[in-house]
Order: sequence, then structure tokens, then C-alpha cells
Amino acid sequence: MAQIKNILVTGGAGRLGNYVCPYLKELGYNVAATDIVAPNRESANVKAKIPFIKADLLDCGELVKAIAFAQADLVIHLGAITGSTELQRPFEERELGPAPSGRSSMWRMEEDTCMKVNTMGTYYVLDACRRMDVKYCIGASSYYAYGQAGQIGGRPITIKSLPITEDHPMEPGDTYSMSKYFGEEMMKAFCRSYDMRCIAMRLMGVFYHDAPFAKFVYKFPVGCPTKNKNGYLDGGFEEHVDSRDIARFIGLAIEKFDELPNAFEAFHVWSCTHFDCETAVAYGAKYPAYGDMVKGIKGYDGLFSIEKARKLLGYEPLYDWKKGTVDYTNEEYEKK
Repeated sequence: MAQIKNILVTGGAGRLGNYVCPYLKELGYNVAATDIVAPNRESANVKAKIPFIKADLLDCGELVKAIAFAQADLVIHLGAITGSTELQRPFEERELGPAPSGRSSMWRMEEDTCMKVNTMGTYYVLDACRRMDVKYCIGASSYYAYGQAGQIGGRPITIKSLPITEDHPMEPGDTYSMSKYFGEEMMKAFCRSYDMRCIAMRLMGVFYHDAPFAKFVYKFPVGCPTKNKNGYLDGGFEEHVDSRDIARFIGLAIEKFDELPNAFEAFHVWSCTHFDCETAVAYGAKYPAYGDMVKGIKGYDGLFSIEKARKLLGYEPLYDWKKGTVDYTNEEYEKK
């Protein structure tokens, strides 16, 4: 078992950080948080008395200071811009049409913000770990790195097999998906060069059970579909990962770090699908372009396999509406 006692969490003042930090503290770790903004006084981190160090992801010196303050054995890198920031023409016609996220832009930010913060921020985190001899890092990547979402060009990616496993080819199509892909490549490089061990969490869309906006975005359960406009993967997967399952995954990963077969490992982190029928049936109707490939998805599992996490970490989702551990968010379904 890895000798990890002290943990620093980047993006610690963010929504996900306020689940991860208190959970790890409950497990007995010494946890400190760092972010470019101070935590809200009513946040879970403040209530849990998580120490905070202000630091900018784009300042290696500040990150070194944060690591030194936390005396970190492990850095959990959650800090990021969570979507593409480059502007897109909103009404451009395409034969296939853009993915749902293809038209949206975080127009309040400079257009290079996503690529700069996510890519260089990850580099500086890893370089600060190198300088401070921190051997363990867990980073938040995304299923977007494959290219299934954010395909601004509107072209479907090539699906080799279903369910999608961690060795499936990646075809990123916007700055957010590219930044996550580049982040993983940097983690691999630091593992090769500096005797580090890194885990990339390829997160599905993150659901926060106590956030009103999340209940608006994620509607579950939903009925089994009968058709899909395009018939190919376009980002509307009807599945997610619960923030509490992410915290649980991290706890399991810490325990198993030194037992993993490779210095760098990527894992899908997923909680549940939204359909009230088995996944193969639902996606067979929604994605007819993939034919019999959907039959490889077992039961209510998702498009992205978590068998690797199950086998190597003992991870099993807990927060699933089908298990009764999460309340329905779809009021229309309850009325049926």
C-alpha cells in the first residue's frame, strides 16, 4: 500500500473539491485544499476545517508553496476550466450538426482560457510535484478526451467496440477535449521520466445531488428511447457520475496505487445510466449506426466500461437511482 498521509487538492474550493476533501479527511488523511479563489464560508470544506492555500495553477512557484505547506505525499488535481472557451458561430449549418456542446461557449472568458489553464495548469502541477519529490498524482480527466462530446465539426467518431474501454482510440474535437487528452499525455511523460505514479479519472458528466442546477441538467429516470435524430454518439448519453462516487473512487485508488500494473493508469469513473430499460436495448434504439456492438454492454452498465476499475480497485458505483440511493430528478416520470 502506498505510504500516503498528506494530500493536497487543487481546485479545492470548487464544487467537486468540497466533496473530495471532507471525504478523504473522514478516511483519516491530512487534507489541504488550494485554489485561485478562497472557499465560501458556508462550504463543506470550511465546515470540515480543511486548510486552504491560495495558488494559481499557472504559477509553478505558488504550487510549490502549496505542496510545501501541505507536506503533500499526493496531489489530487481537480482544478480546471470545465468547458471549451473558444467562440463558435452559433447558427452555422452542418450536414450532421454539431454535438450539443458544440454551440456553447464560455464567452465571459478569453478564448484561450480553457487550453491555457487546463494544459499548462496540469504541466505546472506535475512539475511542482517533480520539484517537491511528490510521487503520486490523481488527475481529473474526462470522457470528452475520446471525442464523443464536443465534436464541433459534427462528425461522429469511429467506434471500435462497445462498451468503450480505456484503450479505445481518442479523437478530441475541441479545446476542452484536447486539453484533457494533453493532460493525460503529460502524466504519462512524468511517470516515465521521474518515477511518478499517476491516475487519470475519465469522468462522465458530474452530478451533484444537492445542486438545483444539476437536477435540471440530469433527468432520470427516462423511458427507453425509440429513435435518435442522428443515430450516432453525439454527447447525449443519458448517464453520469455522482460526485460522491468520485470521492469514493479516489479513496480506493489511494489504497491500491502501488499495486497497479503500470505507473500511469486511466480509469472510467461512472455511476449510472438514466434509462429504465437495459442499456443494450436503449442504445440499440438510440444509436442504430453501431448495430450489434451495443449487445456487448451488460445489464444496466454504461457506454463506457468500468470493468477495469472494478477489477483493479474494487470500485462499484453506490449512488444510483435504481438502487434507491439517489432521488429521482424527473418529475414527469413520476407522474406516469
